[in-house]
Amino acid sequence: MTPSNPYLPARRGLALRMFSLACVLAAGTIAPRRAIAQSAFDQVFDAVDANQPAEVRALLSRGVDVNSTDRDGNSLLARAAQRGHREVVTLLLGAGARIESRNRFGETPLMFAALSGNEGIVRDLLRGKPRVRTDGPGWTALHYAALRGHAGVLAMLLDAGGDVDAVSDNGTTPLMFAASEGRMEAAALLLKRGADASRATDAGRTAAAWARSAGHARIADMIDAAARK
Repeated sequence: MTPSNPYLPARRGLALRMFSLACVLAAGTIAPRRAIAQSAFDQVFDAVDANQPAEVRALLSRGVDVNSTDRDGNSLLARAAQRGHREVVTLLLGAGARIESRNRFGETPLMFAALSGNEGIVRDLLRGKPRVRTDGPGWTALHYAALRGHAGVLAMLLDAGGDVDAVSDNGTTPLMFAASEGRMEAAALLLKRGADASRATDAGRTAAAWARSAGHARIADMIDAAARK
């Protein structure tokens, strides 16, 4: 894609955020919120990352805050959701973890679960009725699921009240993400659920244009056909 591509900033933003999270996960650097021994914080994040629910439970019983965050603001719940550790997610939710916790990029545990495509964790989080819509332009879990083509997760989010035409800061929608990444099943689902096939970004680019420029002619044709209806 060329530097003038209006979809690029959104993709680059996600890539940078995921790279930042990966660095945190690799480094294991934790920013404690309460006056508990640093080793306890290190241990609980390590236990979450390693999918060790018994160790997580023991550390919480010793007084570690269930809503502790790392240096980028990722909570224990967010890290468990991102890694697909459902038993740990269940434990943390039962211990009072905040579903709406956001890291410094505005990302929630639900967004990470949607990105990884873990339908079980998405379902568990949705039981807590987190917000799946934004009050204005911004990233949503729908964008994250569409980016990776997780059609099952998209359906769950839409059933929970997600906006099929949610727009990011530069006007990109879940359909545009699915189209640009060649996610046929996800794009078809979004269209079936009422996505606006003719909507354009702030720069005037439609989902069909994104698909065609990325070499996904079948998806582009499908979107164009939907736009003509």
